[in-house]
Amino acid sequence: MKTATLNIPRETTAPFTGKIQYYGLMLFFVLEYVRPNNYLPQLNALHLNSLVPAVVIAVTIFSSASPGNLAVLRYRNTKLILFFVLLIVGSVITADVTLYAFDKFKTIIGYVLMYFVICRAARTEDRLKGLLKTLIFVHVAVLLLNTQLFLNPEVRSYIASGAFLGDGNDLSLSIAIAIPFCVFFIREEKKPYMKAFYILVLLVLVAGIIGTSSRGGTLALVSSVLYLWTKSDRKLVLAGALVVLAGLVVSLAPSSYTERIKTIKNYESDGSAQGRLLAWESGVRMAIDHPLLGVGAGHFPVKYGVEYRPPGYGRAEFPWSTAHSIYFVILGELGFPAFFLLYIMAYNFMRNGRIIQGLRPPRAPEDPSARNLFVSLNASLVSFAVGGAFLTAIYYPHLYILAAILSSARFVFRKPPEAQPERSRALRPGYGAAGA
Repeated sequence: MKTATLNIPRETTAPFTGKIQYYGLMLFFVLEYVRPNNYLPQLNALHLNSLVPAVVIAVTIFSSASPGNLAVLRYRNTKLILFFVLLIVGSVITADVTLYAFDKFKTIIGYVLMYFVICRAARTEDRLKGLLKTLIFVHVAVLLLNTQLFLNPEVRSYIASGAFLGDGNDLSLSIAIAIPFCVFFIREEKKPYMKAFYILVLLVLVAGIIGTSSRGGTLALVSSVLYLWTKSDRKLVLAGALVVLAGLVVSLAPSSYTERIKTIKNYESDGSAQGRLLAWESGVRMAIDHPLLGVGAGHFPVKYGVEYRPPGYGRAEFPWSTAHSIYFVILGELGFPAFFLLYIMAYNFMRNGRIIQGLRPPRAPEDPSARNLFVSLNASLVSFAVGGAFLTAIYYPHLYILAAILSSARFVFRKPPEAQPERSRALRPGYGAAGA
């Protein structure tokens, strides 16, 4: 009787080229998340944030390793993301201020190219895990470089890394997305000292969210933890750990954090929450007036401040503001097609329950690594979906990186088509690499 094994795709490219591709991708994450040039301005002369991605993309395009360029283009995730880019192109053409929309287009194109690189570079289990570890530790690095979050949590501080992590709310969402990866390694590691290490890292990340006093980040964290609990086969043990963690948070969190979290329940009396609700209402009005392409990518603040102010407010009385929500930003800026596309993308990303059933048999019954990985990835998506409801994160890299990791995981762990049940093959003939 033959024993089923997990056959990882082989490297078919030159070792040196493969290392440039993989380690260049890791360096990209350091440059994109940590932004070392903001701490060491001397690095600006090297133009690393442009040079490294350019080299990695060029190496990736000419790499002969599997999956190939055409295979990645056939992924469902790729097709959905490219359709989203097409909607932004339409926005560039029709927007009032072309520059605003074009700036968003350039940002998204950069992330789409990195999506492509991840799909091709993270093609083995070890590389996939290395990518997840990098995403964990770039957040630890940002926190260690911004110790005011721990030393002076009563004051809400901006983050020196800047870019899409410049605000505490944005940082907390990004941390909440990375925390399920940390949980994955806690479950994955067999050595006690490594488990303890990742538990310590987890506590640092949770402390980082507390230090930002972000309500959206807290809700994202809680939602992903609840999702992980529902998927756990050791619910009592996990529940006990969560009770201990909650006790630590309550006892050690600063009063500013607990007071801010209490406002979630009493949102009617919170000015920030009421401002969001007014912006969301205006986002709906933008979509009704511009249903197909919206008011234009990057146009929500100007349209909100000039044309779609809440009734009773004059131009000088109401500041230009974004929607602080991926859903209402997409709805207002890109219209109903993009809004529904987001839900289709979320469904395709989250269909990992069926993906898990189609995986090749694991290496051994006691090694549920693939299932744990997909559950953790889904938990990260839950964090993005919940936290993103309160932040303008659609133009951040999170969605595209998660989509790429999911595609890579499906490639690494997929079951060969001939080993799938007849019903599964009949229903989903493209389930292999093209189904990622």
